[in-house]
Amino acid sequence: MFLIINSFIYRTVVMLIPHPNWLMGLAIIFIYFIVIIPLTLYGTEKVLKYAISKGKALTLLLMATPVLIISLYFYNEYREKSLDQVISYDEDDIHALVFHEGHEEEWRTDEREHADKLNEFLSQYQVKRVRHRDWDSDVSNENGFRITIYSDGRPILASVYEERMLDVGTGPYKVVNGPIDIEWVENFIEENR
Repeated sequence: MFLIINSFIYRTVVMLIPHPNWLMGLAIIFIYFIVIIPLTLYGTEKVLKYAISKGKALTLLLMATPVLIISLYFYNEYREKSLDQVISYDEDDIHALVFHEGHEEEWRTDEREHADKLNEFLSQYQVKRVRHRDWDSDVSNENGFRITIYSDGRPILASVYEERMLDVGTGPYKVVNGPIDIEWVENFIEENR
């Protein structure tokens, strides 16, 4: 139970920090070892002693709850979802959509209408998350595009190909109802440049 709680806390803390640097990482590790681990050890010990004194049913419930929460988390992460849920942004908070070709910026826009059209296009496709080890990094023979979405929150960086996509924040996905119409994206860029 202790390991489950600590792993969840560590992942949550790391995901909340928008742009960690080495100093921030060192501070997180320091706080983690000096504050979080001792507090969770103390809390776990007190809860288990209380549960054991009250009976086996409460003990079983307390031990099963973190397992259930983590199971639901992984179920949600690996279920089929629409591409606009994975590349999720609020059109009102967009500062810029940037499409890339190679290492260069191909087109940049901050118009809400463009964000709406892109979101509508992405919503047509269903994706399912895959493990990182199943991702083949050689994309040289695949058609696709790279996009960076700047908004009030963290920037979203994604590489989208006909049969798969990589979201830098969450990981790789396979397209379930593809292929993605990359030609539509190319025309969208050309029409609005």
